[in-house]
Amino acid sequence: LFRQCCSYFGTPYALSKLDMIGISNFSWKGMENYGLVTFEIQDLLFNQISSTSTKQHQVWTISHKVILLHYYIIYYSRLKQLMCCYLTDLEVNYII
Repeated sequence: LFRQCCSYFGTPYALSKLDMIGISNFSWKGMENYGLVTFEIQDLLFNQISSTSTKQHQVWTISHKVILLHYYIIYYSRLKQLMCCYLTDLEVNYII
């Protein structure tokens, strides 16, 4: 899924891998960090006896976090570029 997002949006992922870990008693449903996505353990591990709706929820949660991580990479990359331009303009105007 993550590779498909990178390909679709034309944005490369600079790291060699993306880790996903499950944490028991995690107060958040998930947390996306650059290089690591964390989940509540029951959202990451499939169980053969789980209901279809539970499995759909798990897939939705994982997909949501992975796509959100990709969005943050695009957003913060663009934000960084804009901030650099803005600060450069401020500096140039200060000097002039």
